Amino acid sequence: MKITTTLFLGCLLAGFTAHAQATAQDGLGKLKGNLNNSKANLEEYQRNMKVVEGNVAEVSKAKTQVDSQKAEITKANDENTKNLQSLEGKEKEVGQLIAAEQQELAAEEKKIAELTKVIEQLKSNQAKRTQNITSYQEQLKQVSKERGDWKARGDQLSK
Repeated sequence: MKITTTLFLGCLLAGFTAHAQATAQDGLGKLKGNLNNSKANLEEYQRNMKVVEGNVAEVSKAKTQVDSQKAEITKANDENTKNLQSLEGKEKEVGQLIAAEQQELAAEEKKIAELTKVIEQLKSNQAKRTQNITSYQEQLKQVSKERGDWKARGDQLSK
């Protein structure tokens, strides 16, 4: 039994040693694999880092461009607002000018109506005066005729 136990312990110890040696070699192999994977990961990380740095530079450049465009738009918007206010002032001024012209037009229309009435009255007066002149000329003829008659009568009486 002693031999069996010793043999058993010897086999067991040899198995553990072989197992430990295999486990150490497996561990060393895993470490070497991990080292290779870490190197590959580092290279990939460095490539990604360069891409990220490029992206950051592009984003910064784009942000600067957007900020510049935003400033231009703000300036254009301010100028547009200023121009709109100016146009509103001009629009109000033109509206006032139109109202003033309309008042003047109405006043002139009223004057035209008054003058038309005066012209009609003057034409009526002219027509009446023409009738008066015609009547006076008839009276003058009548007076001339009567004078001629009276003169002829006076001539007959003096004879």
